[in-house]
Amino acid sequence: MDGFYSLFFLWSVWIYTTFILSRQNQLRFRIAFLSLLLLIVYPFSISLFSIPMQLSSIILLIICYFYFSKLKFWKKVYMFLAIFIIMIGYSGFSLLELYDPVWIFMDRKFLFGFVLFLLAQLLYPRSLPSQILCAFTGTIHGEIIYSLILKKWGFPYII
Repeated sequence: MDGFYSLFFLWSVWIYTTFILSRQNQLRFRIAFLSLLLLIVYPFSISLFSIPMQLSSIILLIICYFYFSKLKFWKKVYMFLAIFIIMIGYSGFSLLELYDPVWIFMDRKFLFGFVLFLLAQLLYPRSLPSQILCAFTGTIHGEIIYSLILKKWGFPYII
């Protein structure tokens, strides 16, 4: 059942954009193409700088960097700080789960989702694209930090 929520979400997005979303919507093709691309590359992983990463994470990170590069300077600075906050929160929460799992009273995916939603709402209360960009980039960077910490101790962890 590894990745059930991700696969379910990607298939749901593809079905919605293909069959339900209006054909006049300009984002329809991009979203459907991206969801299918992520579904296709989901089982593949590569080692990048001696860190095993799934190809879908790398694709999402490249897309996030592309949209991040289009921002103005001060918005980039604020976005960088917001990504840093989410990255530290995500890796800290993962380390808390590793060191003291008694505090995690629910499934980690729901808690991570709630914390990410809350942080994204606090950092960008009015902009959904900025929330998504910040949450994706911060989460992937948090996974990289967590993977580097686990690698130091000899535990394999795929991002």
